[in-house]
Amino acid sequence: MTKINPNILQWLLQNTNSQNLYNALKNLDELHHLMQQGGFKINANAFDNAIVQQRLLNLLSQQDFLVQPFLCELSRRRPWRNVCLASQMLDEKYLLKNWRKIIESLADPRMLIMGLYMDNKSEALYRLSERLMSCPSLWQKQNSSKPADKDLAEALSCFASEPGLAKPAPGIEPKQLKAEQNKNAELRKQLKSYKNELEQMQRQKQQAQDTMALMSQQQEEELINQEKLWQKECEEQVQKAQSEAEEIHRAVMQQLLGYKPGEENNLRQDTEMAVSLSRRIDKALQRQAEINTRFGMRHELLQKLHQLQAQQEQLRMAINDAIVLDDELYELDKECNAKLYELRKTLNEEPEALSLDSIPFRIENMIKTVRLDNRDATEKLLEIKEFLSQKQWQQLLTAAEQEKLNDILEKQSKTHGHILTQTKDKNNIDTPQCNEIWSIAQHVADFKRINIYVDACNLMLCAPEWQERIKAKGQAETRKLLVEKCKSKVNLFRQISLVFDSVEEMDSIENIGNNLSLHFAGKKQEEQNADNYLVDMLQKKISDPKQISWIVTDDYGLRNRVQSLCNGAVPVQEFARFLKM
Repeated sequence: MTKINPNILQWLLQNTNSQNLYNALKNLDELHHLMQQGGFKINANAFDNAIVQQRLLNLLSQQDFLVQPFLCELSRRRPWRNVCLASQMLDEKYLLKNWRKIIESLADPRMLIMGLYMDNKSEALYRLSERLMSCPSLWQKQNSSKPADKDLAEALSCFASEPGLAKPAPGIEPKQLKAEQNKNAELRKQLKSYKNELEQMQRQKQQAQDTMALMSQQQEEELINQEKLWQKECEEQVQKAQSEAEEIHRAVMQQLLGYKPGEENNLRQDTEMAVSLSRRIDKALQRQAEINTRFGMRHELLQKLHQLQAQQEQLRMAINDAIVLDDELYELDKECNAKLYELRKTLNEEPEALSLDSIPFRIENMIKTVRLDNRDATEKLLEIKEFLSQKQWQQLLTAAEQEKLNDILEKQSKTHGHILTQTKDKNNIDTPQCNEIWSIAQHVADFKRINIYVDACNLMLCAPEWQERIKAKGQAETRKLLVEKCKSKVNLFRQISLVFDSVEEMDSIENIGNNLSLHFAGKKQEEQNADNYLVDMLQKKISDPKQISWIVTDDYGLRNRVQSLCNGAVPVQEFARFLKM
């Protein structure tokens, strides 16, 4: 048996309604079982879906031995039953001799060829149909601009005997024969006139169709232009309404804040002056930091200078006392002179006078820079408190400045005590808890390290919007929509695994893309099959500290079981909200 081209099978499925395909599939147990694998439910309306049709096409292309039984079942149902009956009505010898004329007379001969192939009672006709099935030009997509079928009389005239071959039966008189020939000639003339009228009617019909298409196109263009005009008017009205709302808001704010329209410019100028003053303060603080870095170690520089002077004296004494002089001593003496000159120049530059106004600010910074998470922070804060209680600082600082610094010290001490208490409580916790993730978007920095395991049935049954989809479209369509939603988000994460309950006894896995996979938990017991599958999956997962595992479920029993196996639990409502983003 010749293997049928998949394009022919696709054309066959597209020209058969869903009910007939379902009835044919139902009588073939093996093909019906293969179609239901993977959780697919086949019914009378299932083949209206392009995905189910493509699945049947793939099975027929892979399993060649199922094609002939499937075609046999289709030949008993419309429209293929009528096509097979029509092929039986034709004369076998004439078909074998004049099949080219028959094909050329039909606008689309594929139906007749398929009928000959299905009704394979004659071996010669079956060989002819196999040759026609293998001809690619007959199975190309038909051009929509091809003219309509020829007249039925002309199409059927090829079935008649060829002219000149018929001989008059014996015993017929020549006059009677001539009368019949004249009658046949008149009939041919009438047939020709009918043919011309039919062609004229077809031309008129084509012209009417072209006129209707042109009018439809013009109306569509007018509607598009009208829609653009309405859209432009709507945008103008929206902009106008926004400007009016802004004016009303501005007037209300002016009334609430208590300033007149003329005072708005003054407020803007004051704001700009405040920003300019803030920038000047920042630059001044930066210059002060540079001065502190430059002159803060004056005492150490002076000690270094005395040390280098003493070493230079030793070098010169060694040069004067030497009998055989080392050349390196002169080089060291020159380097010491250069370094001493640089240090004297630095020490001779006087630093700017320290303003008393900066003293409270610097003490405040000293208090706030103490690390409160260290245990020795209490001692440092006490030292600063004793330092401020000295008599000279009470004379330099005003009462308000002293009160402010004492308040800051007390606040920092309380914060330090609170941090120590929290740290002690955390150290007393023996077992880690599974964090509940209420905002997935906050963890965007770790998306590429996160593996998400979804209890899909729990999500569709507990999330309100997915419950409504199940009621409206059914479980199969809802599951398909969930897979599409996850497919649009899977590139953000390392991996997403959807776990469903299956009606089969064996577990099955279907990979969609690189990072998305569908898991069907086998029906090994009455309930909790998906829960057991998720626990087993997380237990077999390779432990990697760089990876993060989340589970999506509202089943707290399942959360407790996988508490030590994952890093976080995402409520189904939060995951459903994230899929809509």
